[in-house]
Amino acid sequence: GYGLGTFPPNVKDPGSAPYRVAHILLKAHARVYHTYDDRYRASQGGVIALCPFISWAEPKTPSDPRDIEAADRYLQFLVGWFTHPIFKNGDYPEVMKWKVGNRSELQDLPSSRLPVFTAEEREYIRGTADVFCFNTYSSKIVTHSTTHLRPFSYEHDQEVSTEVDSSWPSSALTDHWAVPWGLRRLLNWIKEEYGNPPIYIIENGVGIKTKWDVDNNARMFYFKTYIDEALKAYKVDGVNLKGYNAWSLMDNFEWVDGYDPRFGLHQIDFDNPNRPRTPKRSAVYYAEIIRNNGIPLPKE
Repeated sequence: GYGLGTFPPNVKDPGSAPYRVAHILLKAHARVYHTYDDRYRASQGGVIALCPFISWAEPKTPSDPRDIEAADRYLQFLVGWFTHPIFKNGDYPEVMKWKVGNRSELQDLPSSRLPVFTAEEREYIRGTADVFCFNTYSSKIVTHSTTHLRPFSYEHDQEVSTEVDSSWPSSALTDHWAVPWGLRRLLNWIKEEYGNPPIYIIENGVGIKTKWDVDNNARMFYFKTYIDEALKAYKVDGVNLKGYNAWSLMDNFEWVDGYDPRFGLHQIDFDNPNRPRTPKRSAVYYAEIIRNNGIPLPKE
């Protein structure tokens, strides 16, 4: 809403506004966390976290140090922007501070477009999450790129380019490709980057562009492969994964994509004023996974 201006309030200021908004968001989040800590935690026993959207970043050439750095830089700008201050030292990732600061200087600006926290603010923000939550749907292939200095842009500041593999299964959303192995790598990255915190996957699922998809094998396969990779991260890699949530319970309104992408485990007939719900095959399959706490074995 403050970068490309796609969402309300439709502010088109991609080089500065996103950084200012995120800066205020982090301070507001810390205020809420400490307020809950002081007034309500003792009686309620709740937990608080942020929930960023993350796509795994795979280096285009795994043997090229520049692509390896670019992939990590992509993740630092995407998620470290918010989680580094909270789970590490109260401040933005060093690579982010350096990139934005250096490019701002080359753009003849008097100071960095990335705001600066005071020492008191850093201490106030650090540690203001009890668990690590995130939403994920896909992955990107990332390579280093020399980007333009003007116009100012959060995307250009990263100095990366992204693409996808045409062999990856597609979905109703153009930037959502099924890459289950990316989830395992992402979980391990979080483990190594932030000291293996308790992790909850809040949203994961696939949108299918059809009104009637009760017999949706594609969604079942998506859940099977993604949950399988999550279980590998948990059981084999030692990732402290505490929970997984499928998106979504019912077909829903998907922002600028409207009602076309069907993410639900239950189908909704939007042409019927009563909006009747019909369980899809994926709802039955997901219920079996929950009952088994894992992928059910084939029946004898």
